[in-house]
Amino acid sequence: MDYGEILGKAWKIIWKYKILWIFGILAGGVGGGGGGGGGSSSRTSTWGENPWDSFSNGTFPFPEIEKWGNQVGRWFDQLPAWAWVIFAVAMLVLIAIVVTLNVIGTGGLIVGANRADEDAPKLTFGELWTGSLPYFWRLFWLRLIFGLGILLVVMALVLPAVLVGMSSQTGMLFLCLIMPLICLLVPLSWIISLLIEQGSNAIVIENLGVGKAISRAWNLIWSNFWRLLVMALILWLGSLLVGLVLAAPLIALLVPVVIGTTVGNGQALRTGIILTVALICLYMPILLVLGGILKSYISSAWTLTFRRLTGRLAGAPKAPDAPQMVDAPSETVPLP
Repeated sequence: MDYGEILGKAWKIIWKYKILWIFGILAGGVGGGGGGGGGSSSRTSTWGENPWDSFSNGTFPFPEIEKWGNQVGRWFDQLPAWAWVIFAVAMLVLIAIVVTLNVIGTGGLIVGANRADEDAPKLTFGELWTGSLPYFWRLFWLRLIFGLGILLVVMALVLPAVLVGMSSQTGMLFLCLIMPLICLLVPLSWIISLLIEQGSNAIVIENLGVGKAISRAWNLIWSNFWRLLVMALILWLGSLLVGLVLAAPLIALLVPVVIGTTVGNGQALRTGIILTVALICLYMPILLVLGGILKSYISSAWTLTFRRLTGRLAGAPKAPDAPQMVDAPSETVPLP
C-alpha cells in the first residue's frame, strides 16, 4: 500500500471538492454583578496584593466570580419544575439533531471520497446528502453498538472502584489491580476506531449490513494489521499536531483573564472575562471550518485506504451491475 499516494490523493480530493468541508463540519461534531466605581482601596483590601494567597486562608481568592456563581445558583434554584422538563426535552432534541447530522456527515464524506476517487467531475451538496441517506441507520447502529460496548467496559472497570470508595484501602487496591486493564483500553480504542472506520466504508462502498460490515472490517484489519496501524499512526500524529496548532489561539485568548487576575481588581477581571469570551466566539467559526477540513481529510484518507485494500484503484469506476439474464422466447422451427 502506497501511503504517500493515499495521503496526497486525499488532500487533492478535499481541495478539489470543497463541498466535503461542509460534511466534515457535520461529521466533526457540529451576568454581571457588582457595582461600579467605588474605591480601589476597598478592592485591594478584599483581594489582597496577591489573590492566590487567599487559598492559604481557605477562602476563594476571587469574590467577584464567587458572587456571580452564587447569583447563578440562586437563579437555577428558583426555576420551576416545568422549566427543567422543557430544558431536558430541548437537550434531547439537540442531541438527536447533532447525532443525525454527524451520521449524515460521515456517510456524505465516504460517498464523496469514493466518487472523487473514481474521478467524478463534480460533487454537489444534494448529491452527497441524498447519497448518504440509504446508509443512515446502518451507520447509526454501527456507532451505537461500539459506543455502548465501550461504555459497558469502562463502567465494569471503573464503577466497582467508585462504589467501594476511592478513599478506602480496598478501593485503592482494586484500582491498582485493574490499572493494567485500564491501560489496555488505549490499544482497544484504536482497534475499535479502525473497526468503525473500515466498517463504515464497507457499509457505504459495498452496501453491506451492520453484521457483515463488522466482519468485513475485522477481516481487513486481521490481514492488513501493520499497514492499517501505520496509517492510523500517521493520521493520529498528524491530527494531533494540527489540533495543537488550532488550540494555540484558544490559549492565547486567555491572556485578558490572566491580566485581570494579575491586576487583582474586580473590574479588570470582569473586563478580561468579557473580552476573552468575545474573542473565543469570534474564533469558534474559524475553528469549526478548520476542524471540518481536518475531518474531511482524515475520512477521505480512510476511504482511499479501504479502496486500496479491497483492490479498487484510483480512477477505476465501480463495475456496472451485471444485466439480468432473460430467457429468449422459444421459436418453433418447422421440421423439414
